[in-house]
Formats: sequence, structure tokens, C-alpha cells
Amino acid sequence: MKVLQIANGYLEKGLYRNLFHHLELLEVNCQVFVPVINGYKKNTNEKDVIVLECFNSFDRYLFFSKQRKTIKGIINNYDLKTISIIHAHTLFSTGYSAYRIHKKFGIPYVVAVRNTDVNLFFEKFSIFKKIGLRIMLNASNVVFISPEYKRMVIDKYIPPKFKEEIDAKSVVIPNGIDDYYLENIYNDKNELHNPVRIIHVGDIDYNKNILTTIKAIELLKNNNIECNYTLIGDIKDLEVGEVIKEKEYIRHLGKQPKEVVLEKLRQSDIFVMPSHHETFGLVYGEAMSQGLPVIYTKGQGFDGQFENGEVGFAVDDYDPDSIAKAIIDVIEQYNNISATCKRNVNSFSWSIIAKKYLDLYSQSSPN
Repeated sequence: MKVLQIANGYLEKGLYRNLFHHLELLEVNCQVFVPVINGYKKNTNEKDVIVLECFNSFDRYLFFSKQRKTIKGIINNYDLKTISIIHAHTLFSTGYSAYRIHKKFGIPYVVAVRNTDVNLFFEKFSIFKKIGLRIMLNASNVVFISPEYKRMVIDKYIPPKFKEEIDAKSVVIPNGIDDYYLENIYNDKNELHNPVRIIHVGDIDYNKNILTTIKAIELLKNNNIECNYTLIGDIKDLEVGEVIKEKEYIRHLGKQPKEVVLEKLRQSDIFVMPSHHETFGLVYGEAMSQGLPVIYTKGQGFDGQFENGEVGFAVDDYDPDSIAKAIIDVIEQYNNISATCKRNVNSFSWSIIAKKYLDLYSQSSPN
């Protein structure tokens, strides 16, 4: 089976390489198409990956111009008669191209719905709501990364007469985590430290909501619950950078390789990342592999992967009291939640996830 993977973020996000690698192990021939802006610095010599410089600096604001160039690039670079199915990895940016090719050549497609689709295109631009609906109605399947995103899109953006049809073709398949973490699950018993060791891994910016987490830690300290806070990641927000310099209980380590991240997770107690927006958040699963309960945002990508309280708690990202309460709830049930995290983390194995996609392709493709 030959699958055309339209993945704009392929060069930046390792999750695509992980997925396609595991699909190849299942004898799926992944042809990866990556349209980029002219002069783009990153490139690759990987087999079956085409990186095409086809956008100018204005195309980011011109949706249909960008789509025409993407479609032209696909038609010029592939023998579409050999393609069994198209997998568009975003609803709008790549899904529209898949939809247009489907209409012209009859090739079926599956499409994924991600953070930008929900929180930018659907939320901010009413003109795209009808386009998104058309893309979903013509897709063989619609893949949501989380149950919460599926609920949100169908409840909020799909007209009542189409809800049943969209729901019937929708599936939830989470992202996977790097095999390195699953091969190194921390099987020793996690002991809660005093002070409690809280950790964040990822960019340090407005979206990751570090300042609200700091406010929650201050609330805990005022209630005689001492905490240390370790931040691993590049500082992208100068305001946050200045605040963390002032706090004696915060340690900033900068961006680190996965070997160091694994070590620091093992030395910590609770992973806290109440992002404002998050498609999934691979780091939640990575933290779970080391027995860390996770604090995540209600209504965003990780919410709904497990029952609330099973591997951690969903919080109101704008409310430090909500975050502080969740941390207390974790502390009170620490051993049980920690053990549950390690038992359930294999649900984020790429080998398992790739099989789900293969089943989806097989159902959708006539070849």
C-alpha cells in the first residue's frame, strides 16, 4: 500500500518520523510531501521524502494561493495512479489539498484535526467553518488526537444535520511517544520528595502558562506545602524569563537531550504543564513513563485520554487555585497514580498506533 503523507511539519516534528517508520515496518510505503517557503534552511536526503520550496513570504496570508501551489507540487511530483490513499495531517493546511485532489482524481483521504485547526481556523475565522465541514464530509475518516477535540469540534462547529455523519467517520488516535521512553520505563517505586519536585519540559512561553503554575506553587507554599520547580526548555518569553530568575525555588536547565530529560523526570515527582492550547503534548506521556502523575489543561489535547484522576488531573489553565488543588490531589493519592501512569503508558506506543492507522487505511482504500 502506498500512502501519500502530506505533512507540513515533518522537518520540525519527530512524531511524523516515528509514525512513518512504524508504518514502513508494517509494509506501508509512505511517500512524504513537505511544501515549504522559498529559501527554507532545513532539508533532508531521506528516501521517499520530497521537500518542495513553493511558497513566497505572502502565501502564509493567502490560503488559496498556498493550496494551489501545494496541489500543483503534488501533481507534478507523484504518479497519483499509484497512490492508494492520502493522509493529510492537518484539517485545513493540508486537508484542503487532499480534498481537491480527491475531487479531481478520486483518491480517498483521511484527515487529522489538530490544535491550529481548532484554536485558529475554526475559532478565529468564520469563513473556514464551511471549508472545514466540506473537507470532513468528503474524507473517508477524520482523526482526532484526543476525545476532547472530537467532542469540541462536533459539538461546537458541526451543524446538527451533519453531526451524526461526522461522528460516524471520526476516530480518536493519540500521538505516540519516542520508543526511548517506553524502552526505559522507570520500574522502581517513585517516592514523593519533600519539598515536592515539580517539573516542566518544553518551550517556556506564554502558551505553556509557566506564570500561572508559579502562582499555584506560591499558593501551596503559603499553605506550608514546599515545592521546587525545574524547567527544561528554551525561554521564548522574556517576561517569564525575568520572573523565573527571581524565584529561589526555580531551576532552569535550558533545552536538554532526551537522556538528561529522562534522568530529571526520574528525579521529579509531578509533571505540570497547563498549556492554554495543546494538540496532545508528547511530554505528558514521556513523564508518565517515569511514573510522574501529570497536570494538564481541561478541554485541551491530553484531556480525555484517561479518566480524570487516573494518571493526573485536568485543570483550569487560568486559575492557579485549580492547579494548586490538583497538585494536592496528586500528593494525597501519589503512589496509586504513579503506578497507574506506568501501567498505562504503552497506549502511546507508536507500534500500536501505526497498526490503528494501517487498519484505517485498509478500510478506506480500494487497493
